[in-house]
Amino acid sequence: MYEKEVKIKVECNAIENLVRILEEIGAKKVRVQDEVDVYYQHPCRNFLETDEAVRLRIVDGKTESITYKGQRIQESNGVKKRKEVILTIKTGDPDEFLRSLGFKPAVTVEKTRTYMEYQEHLITIDKVKHLGCFIEIEGENPDSIMETLQRFGLQGEIVEETYAEMILKLKGLEM
Repeated sequence: MYEKEVKIKVECNAIENLVRILEEIGAKKVRVQDEVDVYYQHPCRNFLETDEAVRLRIVDGKTESITYKGQRIQESNGVKKRKEVILTIKTGDPDEFLRSLGFKPAVTVEKTRTYMEYQEHLITIDKVKHLGCFIEIEGENPDSIMETLQRFGLQGEIVEETYAEMILKLKGLEM
């Protein structure tokens, strides 16, 4: 599956108003949850150089999934596309599994995420520890993503970096 999205940095003090506006025009709030994403470094290649990622996601204290993310491909208007393979975790210790294969934790991203749905789009509003607030709009059609962004009148800087990359820069580290 390929994920197509645009991410925008927004003012944190505008989040409540943003959620209200989205709901007024028909977006539905699906859930709010705390997510901890642990990104791992591959034992044989540098994921920063190959533009890939392996992520372990913990939701509200419970391990949920392991995700492989492929290289980003820029589409139009700031929309990025990348391959995603997601494995849902039912039992076992995925951290031990990854470490047994030689993967090492490299960076952790902590956030509170609000999930909303609008037409064919998934909208997430993130409060990311140490980074601030962001909104992501995902969908199949890059033009539709940008039209939705404009319809909502969202203002802010389009961000191409991942949260993991931003945290690494903040800390002056590399994966």
